[in-house]
Amino acid sequence: MAASQPLDFEGWQIAMGELAQSGYNWRRFFKSVNFTHYQMPDVVAEVLAGGSGAGVIRACGLEQLESEGWVEKGTLRVADDKAGPGASCRRSTGLYPDAVIG
Repeated sequence: MAASQPLDFEGWQIAMGELAQSGYNWRRFFKSVNFTHYQMPDVVAEVLAGGSGAGVIRACGLEQLESEGWVEKGTLRVADDKAGPGASCRRSTGLYPDAVIG
């Protein structure tokens, strides 16, 4: 598994919370984890290069990389896609609020 950093909320902790909610032990779920320290495009590059079989990126991250030409559309898939019909972004977890500035 490739991910940005162990304390990154959207790049690791949300996904591990999803595993825990599904009854898995997230600490032992993956054979190995490679923290790239940068979410995009490093995690996706790690997966495309074959260094990791899967990666964790933020919601809408794959769509952004596809629209910017970093990844050809259809090259990667979203595991256990939870986005319903008509959703603008594919995702494997529930939705969480973004940064709030007051």
